Amino acid sequence: MMENQIDQQIQASFQKATAQRRKLEKNTTRYTVTGIILSALATFVAGVPSLMGEPILADSWRVTCTVAALITLAVTIITSVQNQVAKPGVLARSSECVGRLRALLLDLQTEDVDYDQVRKQYQSLLVDFAELEL
Repeated sequence: MMENQIDQQIQASFQKATAQRRKLEKNTTRYTVTGIILSALATFVAGVPSLMGEPILADSWRVTCTVAALITLAVTIITSVQNQVAKPGVLARSSECVGRLRALLLDLQTEDVDYDQVRKQYQSLLVDFAELEL
């Protein structure tokens, strides 16, 4: 009975940690791609008129430069938000946790499982990754 319970607890923690990691990866990707696209757009809005020698928006340098500046501002804001929300360090910790949980699940598949050792490692993992709220 206790063996089945620890297996279920580790499995539930693994699923939760995997879901958290996926969410963090999606957020990181979303912010990164948005930043790249907006940065390229700002470069285009500022660069093409300088090559052509004339503004491309509303036949006004002021409008063209303002739009380029606003897009650049958006990139700066997105990058700052990414650093606050996506938290690369948390993504790395989450990936490490998933790996350690996967190792515990593999240990449970062996014939000569030491359940006391697995329980101790799992408890240690819960302490080590308390910020992930497994």
